[in-house]
Amino acid sequence: MAHVGRVSDEVYKGIVGGVKENSPTRLGWIQAKLLELLAQLGVRDFNLTEVARVLDVDVRRLHQAVVYLMKRNIVARLRRGWYKLLVDPWELLKAAVVQGPNNSKAKGVKENHGTRSVVRGSDAISVAGLYFDNVRGYAWSGGYVRGDRDGGGRCRVLAREDLVRFSRISYAEVSVATGTRLFEGLGSITIYYKCKGHGSQVVCSDWVEWRPPKGFYKQHSIVDAVNIVRSKVLPYGFGLIARAASVVGAPVDKLRAAVYGLARQLYLALRSGLAGGLG
Repeated sequence: MAHVGRVSDEVYKGIVGGVKENSPTRLGWIQAKLLELLAQLGVRDFNLTEVARVLDVDVRRLHQAVVYLMKRNIVARLRRGWYKLLVDPWELLKAAVVQGPNNSKAKGVKENHGTRSVVRGSDAISVAGLYFDNVRGYAWSGGYVRGDRDGGGRCRVLAREDLVRFSRISYAEVSVATGTRLFEGLGSITIYYKCKGHGSQVVCSDWVEWRPPKGFYKQHSIVDAVNIVRSKVLPYGFGLIARAASVVGAPVDKLRAAVYGLARQLYLALRSGLAGGLG
């Protein structure tokens, strides 16, 4: 969790001239988000209007936040609309007390949207790479990010470079974008291990579970669902896992061993009629 406390003497002399040494540096939530953004981008010069757009805050409120930072010698004005950060943003965030939107200390204050945001269809692109979903943990600003299960809109994943905003991560799901769209309109497929009850027995196994798209059963039957799993979900899923393994550079020897181990079962399944659903 981000440290909340007094500014050290060294930091104090560099950034908070005119303030008593026993007084901690206090930042508003907009100021903290500004510092986090500059730290993530690795830049010191910034344009007020552009930052307001990225942070989705009113430019007037951002200007007020920057004026406060200028009075504390944290930011300097370069020219109209342009400013320069004069200190290390991470060091400042770690030493500061961050106020939430309601003027309470951000320690324990939860961010509303976590890693969720509305993604417009026109902005959608096909990319392949490693991402992180439903990330939960403490940001350097002191706020707690609750992941993507609390806010509205579609899921927003984080890239590896985005993780620098966290001082500690308590949970994250590792995702691999394959750059393909085979499952578009098909819902989702989940692979996991679990023990489940079945009558008086307990079945422990690896499970491949298909979750149909919303409204599927209003137009289709359970027989249609089984046919879709046979004809599309499982074949596509098999190919996508291989594609994902290639994207992240999974060990080839382990892939080979897994495929060889399943080869006999796969062959028997295809002979028993699964192949009839592949067309």
